[in-house]
Amino acid sequence: MEWSTTGGIFKICEWIYRLAYLNIIASLFTLLGLGIFGFFPSIIAMYTIIHRWQSGEDITSVFREFCRLYKQHFIKSNGMCVLFILVGIFLYIDFALVQNLNGILFYLLLGSSTTVLILSMGVFLHMFFLLSQTEHNLIVQIKGAIHVTARYPFQTGWMFLSVTSFLFISAVIPAVGILFAGSVSTFIVVSFSRHLVRKTEKNYQQHLATKTYPVATTLTNKGGTTYAE
Repeated sequence: MEWSTTGGIFKICEWIYRLAYLNIIASLFTLLGLGIFGFFPSIIAMYTIIHRWQSGEDITSVFREFCRLYKQHFIKSNGMCVLFILVGIFLYIDFALVQNLNGILFYLLLGSSTTVLILSMGVFLHMFFLLSQTEHNLIVQIKGAIHVTARYPFQTGWMFLSVTSFLFISAVIPAVGILFAGSVSTFIVVSFSRHLVRKTEKNYQQHLATKTYPVATTLTNKGGTTYAE
């Protein structure tokens, strides 16, 4: 296959425009939801739209589709917000207690707590992807996200570090943050999650005929359609 320089540049420019436009819409809807209540629905709407773009789907009106997804996932995503806050409180207390320790025990528990933090964030990032693709309840989504994270902890850790690195760049360069912080971070997570979910389903494909795994249940809608591809 020959590489078209003009076509390649056009694709890059198209994605830059798409991601900037989507990030601006997400920021507006986050403010519309008074910040915390609008943040999670906006994130899930971004996940859905970016996943569909990566799958080659052309969305006629991004704003209208974002608005529809925002309303559709508003309740469930804010339930996830409560869970996120509770986990955050637990990790904060954990790190606060570790600070009171000394010697080798301090470094051991600090390393353990940091690992738990990264994996917990990985679970939440995978949960965003699964919530954006299926209509199952939150418990099933959590099981699916934990399943993927536990099976691929290093890839999940790399995903978390990739997102963290980009957010650091966004903080250093405000213009990048304003236009791309949310959308590019979501693009990174969707790319990782799609790949890991596809690998998970492939590994268990022979077993799904007789057994049901959390991730398999989470990735299949009522009509039997798999969203990982």
